[in-house]
Amino acid sequence: MWTFDDKGGESSRDEIALDNIDVVLSATPASDCGPISSFPWSEDFESYSDLSELIDVCWEARYGFISDESQLTEDDNFNYFYISDFANGASNNSMVVNLYDEAAHDWVITPAFDLGDGSTNYMLELDIALTEYYSATQGAFEEDDYYAFVVSTDGGDTWSELNVVDAIDSDNDGIPAAGTHYIADLTGLTGIVKFGIYGVSTLNGPEDYDIEIFVDNLMISELSGCLDPFGAGSYVVDASSVYIDWEDLLEGSNLYNLEYGTASFTQGTGTLVEGISVTEYLIHELTFGDYDVYIQADCGGGSTSSWVGPISFTLEAGGSCATAFDYGMINDPTVSNTIESLEEVWYYVTLDTDYDNVLFSTCGSLFDTKMSVLVECDEQIGYNDDDELGLCGINNESTIFYPHLPAGVYQVRINGYDADSYGDFDLTITSDEPIPHLMYSGDAFYESISNDGTISTVIYVELENDTFTDVDVDFTDGFEYTSYGVPTSLNMVVHTLTETTATITLTGTADSHTTADNTLVEIEFDDIAFTTYAAGDVVNYFAGFNLVFTDEVLVVDLALIEPQSGYACNVDDQTHVPYQLENVGTAPIASGTPIGIIFESESVVIVDEPIMLTEDLLPSETFEGLTVGTVDLSTIGATYFKAYIDFAPDSDHTNDTLNGWVVHFMQDVSFPDDDDMNDTIIVGAYPYTIDADVAYTPDSAFLASNTNWQWVGGPMADTYEVSTDGWYYIEVETVGCWTLDSVYVKLMTPAELAVNDLNLNIYPNPASENFVVEYSSAESGNLNIYILTVDGKVIETRSYDFDGEIRESFDISDYAPGMYIVRFNNNGKTINKRLIKN
Repeated sequence: MWTFDDKGGESSRDEIALDNIDVVLSATPASDCGPISSFPWSEDFESYSDLSELIDVCWEARYGFISDESQLTEDDNFNYFYISDFANGASNNSMVVNLYDEAAHDWVITPAFDLGDGSTNYMLELDIALTEYYSATQGAFEEDDYYAFVVSTDGGDTWSELNVVDAIDSDNDGIPAAGTHYIADLTGLTGIVKFGIYGVSTLNGPEDYDIEIFVDNLMISELSGCLDPFGAGSYVVDASSVYIDWEDLLEGSNLYNLEYGTASFTQGTGTLVEGISVTEYLIHELTFGDYDVYIQADCGGGSTSSWVGPISFTLEAGGSCATAFDYGMINDPTVSNTIESLEEVWYYVTLDTDYDNVLFSTCGSLFDTKMSVLVECDEQIGYNDDDELGLCGINNESTIFYPHLPAGVYQVRINGYDADSYGDFDLTITSDEPIPHLMYSGDAFYESISNDGTISTVIYVELENDTFTDVDVDFTDGFEYTSYGVPTSLNMVVHTLTETTATITLTGTADSHTTADNTLVEIEFDDIAFTTYAAGDVVNYFAGFNLVFTDEVLVVDLALIEPQSGYACNVDDQTHVPYQLENVGTAPIASGTPIGIIFESESVVIVDEPIMLTEDLLPSETFEGLTVGTVDLSTIGATYFKAYIDFAPDSDHTNDTLNGWVVHFMQDVSFPDDDDMNDTIIVGAYPYTIDADVAYTPDSAFLASNTNWQWVGGPMADTYEVSTDGWYYIEVETVGCWTLDSVYVKLMTPAELAVNDLNLNIYPNPASENFVVEYSSAESGNLNIYILTVDGKVIETRSYDFDGEIRESFDISDYAPGMYIVRFNNNGKTINKRLIKN
């Protein structure tokens, strides 16, 4: 939704267009401009070549600046408004306003509408687009530009800034050039009303920006049934995830259903997600290709809206294993290529024999990329990612290193993982010259470990030996192994070694262990050194194998309980993330058991911390931790991440990974009756009920349902009935986020109101260097202007011999950022305005 900001003074050049307002009723001649009372009513401008023709069907052209109670000047033409193609590209007519110089402060006024006695509620719908002047390029508002839909409740005699239905300024001009659909709730409006479309620009010169705003399909109809979601869009997060968001006039009251599938899929055959409580959803774990998404509102009681869509998006791939380039052989010359966005570039390399010390190296000007080495196109055996690769010959290169690779065909994949990935790269694959190897080529072995803690097994190993026959082999320094599980020590003895086989005995000890089902204890042997007594005492390497023992031994059966997911405020780029682990097995997990916690965000590892239990973790007990490393959660909006358990080889891996998210939000408290940027509520009689409101960025039904209110010295509610003049303070708490705000209530008689007229403007607001005060009143005499801090301290005072009108500039460049009060006292009558210093 757009937000309203005070505008006044002079104007600037930008263009705005209204389009496709279909007239369901027949055109009403100017001689019979009674209020329209039959709905739906619509206008699409297709019947007009010039806006002046609208005067014949009860539309009006006026000009003037909006204030508290503006009386606009009638005009014979529409000046900066005209008819043109919607978004400077569509074939249908639309109403356009061009904002570009200091003279633009024009209005287009609709015919009158009779909205009845309030027993029926209505809504306003339209299509709107924003472009540069006479172009389909995306436009943008400057600080002086302002565009609003305003309602007049007295038949068009006056137009108040208090009656802005919605508005656009430089803070919220996120309207796409291609256009979007907009809906406004008119609930509460009754009787005879008119709507004004208002465009303002207050600058002129070379720095001014020239834009057009287009409006089409303007419609007023009954607000009933389950309304369709609108304004849906998609944002590609990474190579496998897309963020979908939308708007709903009744957000917070409805749930939503979402269905997605490949492009042009038949609804009912896609992936259905039901009961979404907010107007956003992250679709993840997708593959490359084209997709469609449909969204539906669920209003409860069996009432649902139509399916809205498709919202289409594409996850692009620039290459595949099937189209891989031939790198050639190891130690062949470097190859070069280019990558953009989410593209992939594949190469395959053939190893005709075993190689030691194999180095895959990339360098260049790539950003946001990763390199992987794979077997059979899908089994990843190596991985490296860098935000920026080193420049060739200058900075460090990105590498993947293998002490040994067996003969075979390998694939190298270089790909981007977000839309910003781009650049050139060089790929080089080098290795030592191949030497003879004794290689294990069998499967993993499955043996048992006795409960008394001893290990003894004989293994018959098949070996590959392309060079030697009848070689005698002794161990030089024993061997190294990595053990995940029970064994603590092992000894290996080679009884015989011939051309093709070896007989090996393993003996050793194991820690005491508890019986449990489906135990997998993995022992990996790496680089076992042999000394040969042939061909010149060449040292070779036994490359290793996995030896897996199975028995009823302890299962490290951990589940990762969801870490911090939800809403938080005041978080920064140095946030430590909490997590919980649970023993979901039937046996204790011993003190000293190693566990690894890994967090990823957008496929980048941000925390990788091995931990060790300091005491036994019994079944169903939980372990709570806080990452030593920090995560950046400072961006307003949702941060998505994945968490993994490592070093927990339990039998069930489905609970080792989870998707999490944290929404960093802000909340802003306001008072609907305080004239927007004014900190004063003028009342005509006591008692009076103050109404407070809160807005969230990003908006969320969850936050709205978890907000607590406390008036200082008053009730725990969002309203407060008061009987005296003065300041009233409210504290608002939402899931740990606190906001304090205040408002001044002042009783004024109708006579006093007439004297003051409240013809007071402060702009720009917010301000960085200077702000201007414009004030006019029928009453002359002494005028004092004070600038105060929010706690009441006066920091600047000016006094004037007031003759009914004043315009003054204030320099606030030395003020600290924050909120201030500008107080006006005219012969004892006081008005307060709120000022925000950036």
